[in-house]
Amino acid sequence: LELEGRVKRTEEGTIAKDQLVYTIMNFPFQCNLRCLKCYREVAKHTEDLDMQTRKRIVTESRILGASVLGIPGEGEPFYYFDEIRDVVAHAGSLGLITILYSNGTIFDEEKLRFLYDNGVTLIVSCDSLDPKTFRSLTKVGDAIDLKRKLELARRIYAPAVKKEDGTTFTRLGLITIVSEQNMNDIAELHDFCGDDFFHIVNTLVRIGAAEENWEILNGKTGYASFMGIAKEYSDTF
Repeated sequence: LELEGRVKRTEEGTIAKDQLVYTIMNFPFQCNLRCLKCYREVAKHTEDLDMQTRKRIVTESRILGASVLGIPGEGEPFYYFDEIRDVVAHAGSLGLITILYSNGTIFDEEKLRFLYDNGVTLIVSCDSLDPKTFRSLTKVGDAIDLKRKLELARRIYAPAVKKEDGTTFTRLGLITIVSEQNMNDIAELHDFCGDDFFHIVNTLVRIGAAEENWEILNGKTGYASFMGIAKEYSDTF
């Protein structure tokens, strides 16, 4: 931003605040699932940043006013957990909230407790808890094992769930993409979330693997019906 002349300054020459709301930081693509919907296959990167550069970006983002650091991952970020640990700790020391995305399959108690203790909001991708459906959508995933790990996250994050004036606040989220394969599982997933997981239900993005599998994922039902399901069950609508 500085090189492009896009950093605003005050009359005194200091950097003006509130120029950023959030910063997104990724890690190189690595994933243990092979999802039919995956849009990262055509947009994955192999280059990486050293930790000094990552911390500098976080620091400069904070100076520009960012209050949130998002780590969506190109695949599964938990493969880079040692690096994420350093980034999260640095962001927290500056007052930023970190939002971390994951497929949940390599959760363990130590990692989840670190995230909870460091104020991280955790968003988990899960399109079904039915073993057959989950395997068909991910090719290799184990829904039974994932459910155990989601319950572990629920237990560790339980103290963060608060209710105030009819509104529930939580630091866990579950994101689901509707398709022909899982459209009948969305209600069950929503019930599973309860008050512990903020449920985000979206429709398919026609990029990457989803483009290749578009007819399979849409089936005979069609995209319009998926929009209706997302609207009915998503906590974001």
